[in-house]
Amino acid sequence: MMVGNGVTNWKYDGTPGAFEMAYWHSLIPRELYERAHQLGCPLQGVGGWPTKECEEVADQFDNLFGSDDPS
Repeated sequence: MMVGNGVTNWKYDGTPGAFEMAYWHSLIPRELYERAHQLGCPLQGVGGWPTKECEEVADQFDNLFGSDDPS
């Protein structure tokens, strides 16, 4: 039995899914969402962030929710 919203693929259901869900449920500012898309950030962090700006977007997102993830 599965309870809740299961993650079946971390590449799509992890941070990228959380970022989109957070925006469409008005949990993050529009400016953060638009900046991530303007910069072309992959929002998954696998193998590192492509730019310092994308890393900053990810850090801002994590800080909004108190993430303890050190990556």
